[in-house]
Amino acid sequence: MSERDDVLDDVIRRIDKCMLDLNYLELAQDIWDASREMVAQEDKVFREYLQWLEGNLDTLVHIDAPSDALNSFLSKQRDLLRTAMRDANLLESAHWEGAIEYVEGKNSSQA
Repeated sequence: MSERDDVLDDVIRRIDKCMLDLNYLELAQDIWDASREMVAQEDKVFREYLQWLEGNLDTLVHIDAPSDALNSFLSKQRDLLRTAMRDANLLESAHWEGAIEYVEGKNSSQA
């Protein structure tokens, strides 16, 4: 397993833990730290994704999104990360559904 995979596995474990303990701000910091690790490994694709993920998680927390919406968002991102670990090209071509877009989509589908 590569160093990149170790970092990403750790992020996935932290997402799983956060979905249980609901400590979203701690997870956001952990993701930010992981993105900095990607800088050291010169992995631009995963660094940009992790920075995007941290920013969107932070946005969801600050707009007081309900925990079920946060966990649903994190679950989708965790699944994308798992898939992208096998094929990084998928991460480059995936549609990264942003926090506001996600909340609006959830609200419109519940109406």
